Amino acid sequence: MFPLCFPIAMPNKIKFTDLALKKLAPIEGKRFDYSDLDCPGLILRHTENDVKTFSFAFRIGSKTGRLTLGKYPHISIRQARQITADMK
Repeated sequence: MFPLCFPIAMPNKIKFTDLALKKLAPIEGKRFDYSDLDCPGLILRHTENDVKTFSFAFRIGSKTGRLTLGKYPHISIRQARQITADMK
């Protein structure tokens, strides 16, 4: 039986490291969502204004949702992974 809440798969998957996140360059007029290879469900949204925000994407039954965890680097990668693990 499936759990009540489980992460949603995201297409752009990278391993979240401080170096990898700092190297992400904003693209004018676009925003991108990246999924962490080490922690399913952890998402980083990167906007054209170079704002990087962690969130947890999930599905409960047929409903999908996203819980914002905080902005990087105010929330570290380790903290974001721990919050995501606790949410599962």
